[in-house]
Amino acid sequence: MHAWLASIGAHPYLVLAVVFGVACAESLAVVGTFVPAGIVMFAAGALIGAGALNGWVTLAIGALGAVAGDGISYELGHRYHREVRSWWMAKGHEAVWERGERFVQRHGGKSIVLARFFAPVRAIVPLVVGASHMPRRRFYPINIASALAWSPAHIGPGIVFGAYEIRVLQHKRARTAQELFARRLIESQEQERKRVAAELHDSLGQSLQVIKGRAQLGLNRATDSPESSKQFEEISNAAGQAIQEVRAISHALRPAELDQLGLGKAIEWMVERTAATSTTKFGCEVDGLGRLPPEIEITIYRIAQEGINNVLKHANATEAILQLQQEAGTVRFSIFDNGRGLEKPLRNDGQGLMGIAERVRLLGGKFDIQSAPGKGTRLTATIPLPPDLALNRNPDPHER
Repeated sequence: MHAWLASIGAHPYLVLAVVFGVACAESLAVVGTFVPAGIVMFAAGALIGAGALNGWVTLAIGALGAVAGDGISYELGHRYHREVRSWWMAKGHEAVWERGERFVQRHGGKSIVLARFFAPVRAIVPLVVGASHMPRRRFYPINIASALAWSPAHIGPGIVFGAYEIRVLQHKRARTAQELFARRLIESQEQERKRVAAELHDSLGQSLQVIKGRAQLGLNRATDSPESSKQFEEISNAAGQAIQEVRAISHALRPAELDQLGLGKAIEWMVERTAATSTTKFGCEVDGLGRLPPEIEITIYRIAQEGINNVLKHANATEAILQLQQEAGTVRFSIFDNGRGLEKPLRNDGQGLMGIAERVRLLGGKFDIQSAPGKGTRLTATIPLPPDLALNRNPDPHER
């Protein structure tokens, strides 16, 4: 639509010429019966609403065309009234001419206005009025007034339609730009997490290893000083604990398994590690999963992180099951627990389930939460796959 509007905007005078010609032709005897003026005027109105044409100029051109068409028919009837009537009779249109005469006789000057909006007689009435020798000083004021009413009546609906369509188009563009920005922001965040995780592991982790190693070395050499041995041991233990914390933080920011082995293995590893330190029994089912695009893998991994976090912090559950499967054209992830349920499952902080739901929506997927007090919670994310992955399911070679 944008290209179409740009093309029209580059040739507005041509469009105005068409508007004038159609408005004029609709009022010409015989010709007007076959001219689709309503469609053309509606299209011109749509272009006005879309901003491709000047509204007042187009309305004026339409009115001028209508005045010109009626004026030509009137003058033909006024000058050649006998010839015109005889021609219509000779062509077998006697009934049409008589219908026009009766219409003019019944409504008088109002017939000029009414014919504008009444298709069966619109092209014959000006001709009949001219043949009846209505004075010009009476015909033309009515003709102009009726044209001024006809033009906006036919163009107005198109203006409303065009304005609505351009508003919808602008809204879609704004929404697309917003989604593109959000996706780039998320990608940037994930890249930054990956960088920080690598620096924590490689730089800070190694420094802590050096500290621990030197403390251990000092501990081995300070056998004759219990006080020094105690301090070296405390330093070594603190450094060891810090190393474990750095590894945990680094893994939470960006697990190496996700990049090296894929989503299925990364989630299995997460579940095993969580189950080893929790009283909640965790289960994991991965079915038919191959390598997925990075943005889909990290999104589902974050859903799993948030889901497990909610189970541990809020659900008070004894059992939770994570399911991950690749189906026809989609990948589906769900986590179910038998806990107390969530009365208000969404948190509008951008980091909880609300943020996850937005990430799924940006990938064209659906995020569903089913929860009731005392009946547990089920989180389900369904994300469409790219066409090449949707048609070819290539299981991860590392998958059991």
